[in-house]
Amino acid sequence: MNIYIEKIISYGTYKHPHYLNLRNDRVYNLREVLSKFPYQNQKEVEQSQNFLRLFYVDYNVLVREFIEKYNDPDLTEASKTWTDEDWFDVEFRRYIDGDRPLEYAWFEYHDDRLREAAIAWCEKNNLRYSKKKYKW
Repeated sequence: MNIYIEKIISYGTYKHPHYLNLRNDRVYNLREVLSKFPYQNQKEVEQSQNFLRLFYVDYNVLVREFIEKYNDPDLTEASKTWTDEDWFDVEFRRYIDGDRPLEYAWFEYHDDRLREAAIAWCEKNNLRYSKKKYKW
């Protein structure tokens, strides 16, 4: 099996677990796995040889890394007012909305970090991967 990195990076910031089916190369969330396959709970899924839990990158951590790396004083000051963890990502997206250079920098950083995490996950799990674009 050859994992297309571009196909799995979008799942990297999902808080709820997602699993790669090692038999058909499809990604399922836990609810889908439990309803479509003969497993009773998450522990059974994770102990099976058929599914592998995907990597996870905390979105708020990613945003904080970006803010530090981007090094924009206005963005840094604004982020200090975003104290509610549950709304941190919303406040960030609101802040960058419409600022094209900042949006582009964010999406480039976001995709690069998720790509790195996906590659590290593949290597850790001895999965072959491709950086080529996946044709949906």
